[in-house]
Amino acid sequence: MEFDYIGCHCSVTYCKQKDFLPFLCDGCNKKFCLTHRCYKAHGCKMIPKGIQVIICPLCGQGIEIRDDEEADYLWNLHFDTNKCKKPNQIKLKCATKACKTAVNEINSITCNICGSLVCLSHRFSDQHPCKQASKSSKCIIS
Repeated sequence: MEFDYIGCHCSVTYCKQKDFLPFLCDGCNKKFCLTHRCYKAHGCKMIPKGIQVIICPLCGQGIEIRDDEEADYLWNLHFDTNKCKKPNQIKLKCATKACKTAVNEINSITCNICGSLVCLSHRFSDQHPCKQASKSSKCIIS
């Protein structure tokens, strides 16, 4: 065969499935197919001791990995059951006092002259309270 050197066979004696991307067990250091990659599935006697934790990328809270559960499954469970305490989103408004437009990274610019965050309607220095600008100068979009 042309690609015999790629991948390896599952270490479970009755399986021996050829897997091109085998999983390496961090307990027994043997290689396994997708079906037998978990500790319980291949009967690993060298299961690492101690607590394993993943950190939620949204709230920074630690999620304990119990026994042989998948990290993706535990994170989805954490996220879906409202245990994930997402940081409060700060609602920013245009620096012009009369304007009530909520600004975000898409519909706003920062004035290069005064540093104020303004909506696109008030992007020119004569349309927002630009402290260091003269009436004729305009903000440059960064």
